[in-house]
Amino acid sequence: MTVGGKTYINKLPSIDPVAVKIQALYPLPNYTGPLLTVNAATGITTNNYYYNVRGSNPFNKYFGRFDYDLTSKNRITGSVTKRDNPALVVGSLPCPINCELGDVDSYNSQLTDVWNISSRTINEARFGYTNQLNFYTPQSLGTGLGPSLGLPYLKADILPSVNISSYQGISPSTNAIYKEHNYDPSDVVTMIRGKHVLHFGGEYLAFQDNSTAWGNINATTIGFTGVYTQCTFCQAPASAGGGGLASTGNAYADFLVGSIQNWSANVAPEFAGRQKAPQMFVQDDWKLKSNLTLNTGLRYQIMEGWKDTKGNQRTFDPTLTNTATGTLGAEWYGTSKAGGRTQLQNNVYDTFLPRVGFAYQYRPGGVARGGYGMYAYLWSLDTYGGDEGAAFGPKGSLSDKTNGVTPIGQISAANPQFPYIPNVTDNSAFNGQGVNYTDANTPVTKIHQYNLTVEQQICANMSASVAYMWGAVPST
Repeated sequence: MTVGGKTYINKLPSIDPVAVKIQALYPLPNYTGPLLTVNAATGITTNNYYYNVRGSNPFNKYFGRFDYDLTSKNRITGSVTKRDNPALVVGSLPCPINCELGDVDSYNSQLTDVWNISSRTINEARFGYTNQLNFYTPQSLGTGLGPSLGLPYLKADILPSVNISSYQGISPSTNAIYKEHNYDPSDVVTMIRGKHVLHFGGEYLAFQDNSTAWGNINATTIGFTGVYTQCTFCQAPASAGGGGLASTGNAYADFLVGSIQNWSANVAPEFAGRQKAPQMFVQDDWKLKSNLTLNTGLRYQIMEGWKDTKGNQRTFDPTLTNTATGTLGAEWYGTSKAGGRTQLQNNVYDTFLPRVGFAYQYRPGGVARGGYGMYAYLWSLDTYGGDEGAAFGPKGSLSDKTNGVTPIGQISAANPQFPYIPNVTDNSAFNGQGVNYTDANTPVTKIHQYNLTVEQQICANMSASVAYMWGAVPST
């Protein structure tokens, strides 16, 4: 094309050698049917590849139980439920591209000892254990396929992610490990004394999470958007001496010449989160009259914050002095324990949860029941452990700030300018970047719940009831 006396040739000057190796991972076109289309303006062919691949997703469940009478008044019961879901997850390109092996296991088990100490006293001791064991492994991990492509800045033995705007990219799929263990020993004593049925006891919830962040292995992600093969002059209006083209440039052309628009990498190890929530309660079911029973109770719990036995925690702390600026606001690390802080949240010791209810038979066949209770959310890892695993693992990212003038690097070059930040404990290392924030003084969220039910038997085979429940009002 000739514009303004200059001739522009729609031809790539050269093809990057690493791009050639990556392109070889793509299958050849195999479809020529009626869905195939060719863009008249760009000459790009779409819908020219058909695939039909088979995955695997078996699901197995097992259950077992036993009962054993130590004496006529003392029985032990045990049960376990297990599920296993090994799977092969496939993508649209031939494996191992975007293919992963997934294995989801879980156990739910308990051992209970019910001891009738006397006709008026019962003790129930229980130990519960549950786990969730999830393993997601890209098929290319550890195969040497990633390093064979020749990217000198690849950070792990796995395929890179190659994102090409408007085209099918290359991906290794996601690596992630979840090894969550929950332990729940408890004991409850029931005592029948006159008009009172007393219950009291406690439990000691302990959570252990040896996991990784989702997608903890990003050996390299490189992006191509088409900005470096576009002709700005050609896009100018014809009245201004330009070619008047709607658009030029092509992301796949950027990829072939090796001009990178954005890059990132991150390889993070497992973290070792720990959290505990001891609790105790007392409850009295008091039969005031033959037709009226009053239930009162109080639950007390201690909520301990998430800590990490490896110190693999990092969060923004507004109370720390930034070493670079001298102002408040800096990163806190679980390894440094700056400011005396040793975990993501401070322990909370003042959570009292009252409950009260009643059951009243106001006439034969008619019963009214009601109650109020305050409940508290536990600090689950998904909601309150977002800064677990954030301290360790080199990471970096870079994108073009020249508005398409200069690529940040070439696909086959060493690219030493890529900022791969190693493990640091400098509280100013992330100045100017987006960071997460976990409040050390995180409150325990409470819920107020109310209910009222009125039931009346109309005849021997028919009854009617009206129920009203409201609540779920959070408070802190």
